[in-house]
Amino acid sequence: MKASGQTTSSAAVLSSEPSLSPSVLDQLPDGILLCRRNGADLTINYANAAFAGLLGRRIRQGDALVELLEDHLNAESHEILRDGLKSEQGISILLRGPGASASRRLRLALRPLEGHDGWIGSLVSLPALPRDPGWDPQGLALIQRIVDASPSFIGLKHSDGRYALVNSAFAELLGLEAEDFVGRTGAEVLELVSERADLRSALDQLLEGEQTIMATGQPMMVRDICIVDATGRKRWIDAMRTPLLDPQGVVRYVLGVGTDQTQQHEKDTQLRSQAEALEQLLTLKEQAEDVAARLPGAVFRLSSDGSENRLVYLSHGIQQLSGLSSDTLLADPQRFWSLTADNAEMRFQRAARRAAVTGQPLVVELAIRHAESGEERWLRFSATRHQDEQSSAVRFDGQIVDVTEERRSDSALLAVRNQLHSITSSVPGVVYQVRYSRDASRGSFLFVSEGSKELFGLAPQDLIADAGTLRQRVLAEDLAELDESLSRAVSGMQPWRAEFRILDGANRMRWVRAVASPGEELGDDQVVYNGIFTDATDDHQAASRLASAELRLQELSATLPGLVFQAEVRPDGGGQ
Repeated sequence: MKASGQTTSSAAVLSSEPSLSPSVLDQLPDGILLCRRNGADLTINYANAAFAGLLGRRIRQGDALVELLEDHLNAESHEILRDGLKSEQGISILLRGPGASASRRLRLALRPLEGHDGWIGSLVSLPALPRDPGWDPQGLALIQRIVDASPSFIGLKHSDGRYALVNSAFAELLGLEAEDFVGRTGAEVLELVSERADLRSALDQLLEGEQTIMATGQPMMVRDICIVDATGRKRWIDAMRTPLLDPQGVVRYVLGVGTDQTQQHEKDTQLRSQAEALEQLLTLKEQAEDVAARLPGAVFRLSSDGSENRLVYLSHGIQQLSGLSSDTLLADPQRFWSLTADNAEMRFQRAARRAAVTGQPLVVELAIRHAESGEERWLRFSATRHQDEQSSAVRFDGQIVDVTEERRSDSALLAVRNQLHSITSSVPGVVYQVRYSRDASRGSFLFVSEGSKELFGLAPQDLIADAGTLRQRVLAEDLAELDESLSRAVSGMQPWRAEFRILDGANRMRWVRAVASPGEELGDDQVVYNGIFTDATDDHQAASRLASAELRLQELSATLPGLVFQAEVRPDGGGQ
């Protein structure tokens, strides 16, 4: 599979794989070839010394492969080579040896490199087998030593389907001895490994089409034969079966040569897995970009090791916020800090380090000068902290939004509130605005005048932050009646009047008179009330003193004889 539509030249294979360096490949007994596609032909990029030696000629980089092999091909091999190059399939053909060694037989195997623009080939020398099955013992022993020296898996069968010989590599692959094959047919060898289902399947693949080879005299390639070897390792084999003909053109033997493709298969599998993983990552990245594009502002990811914070992702929305592209800022984050005040980067990094240690969300607001318009803008960075349990690495995933208008609104609101505070500071008591739920079970102050300090011993910002602090000052015996009256008024959207006792900041008891009227109705079943708290302590104390005086007068009158009366005499002589 070609990852992300990219290809790598076959020449780059040598530089990317240390095990394929020319110095290593020149020590191999088999010929190795790297080519690249050039129209209907292949152009040689590299051939090791063994390849040149087997062909008996000097090979230069840039030589055309088909032209180079002209003297070594018969008509059939030439046609197989041409057809294989057109179909982009693997090729295995027999070649004649060079010059005086024309009777020498060579096998060339070629296949395209997956993920690259080239082809790789191997050239091996095949043993020149006698045509007569009555081989002499010395010749047979020599042939056996030759094929045993090859790492390929070699087996030779008579035309009647019985093995004439196999090399040690093939026998060891199946967990047998070479002698176990000689004189047996494929079916008889299957009986030796009847308990191994994987081996039976592999040998079945090899036996498939054997009669066709005998009848047509045409070679046959079997790919991706899977075998679990004697060590328990899964191996992948490509096997080329070639008929060997006598002078009359009759098939006398079938030569099978298998090459171990396990390493390549594992690399291909790994490449496919990596390509699939990359494709999934690219899909996720595209989805993330799509989601980020729909969000206001920009999305970012910050990696932190506790001492250094590194920007690893930034969506395209930053272009509109700052006037600089995400690619520019990822390559050089200092370009962003050049748009801010001198201490902005230090404040941000300090906040990020603190959040990385405490686990708290990262929230920072910074003023920047837009790179294109030159306008001042306020940006809010907000992110949540994530920690990798294995590596202990910390990252922040978050969003950057433009809060310039919010800042301006806050400034305007602050000016209005300052003016309102100036006005209400001259009003006795506490002017307030409060938002209630419909049942009055929840409430929060929206505005409180400065008089709260004198009356309650509480600053306005404390009450706005937590309305419950005022409730804590109310005497416990007054709470039930206070809650009931407030709930009744708010649920009916009626004016509210109440008097209750509190303990002020100096722990003195005070009477508070509350008067409020309903205002704007909000969504989510909420309503705003505007009102005033005043100190009613003096009124209650005066009423208490008057009641005490009247009681004292009644007690006194009860002890005096006659009639006790009180009269009001006006200057005009009238009276009562």
